[in-house]
Amino acid sequence: MPVVFLTIKIVYGVPKIYPATLDLTANRLARLTGTKTFSAQNIADIRALGFEIQYNDAYTDAQV
Repeated sequence: MPVVFLTIKIVYGVPKIYPATLDLTANRLARLTGTKTFSAQNIADIRALGFEIQYNDAYTDAQV
């Protein structure tokens, strides 16, 4: 199962889900949705497409 790396950041007290900086697939999915962040519905759709989602540390944005 392909993996998509996402990052959760707190912006003015509101959690936002961003594509990980170095993950090309996550960035392409964000471009397809037309936004810089993912909504809960976007996450559900990504899972329905067969992707596994892993979250990165917002401060390091490092990938394995």
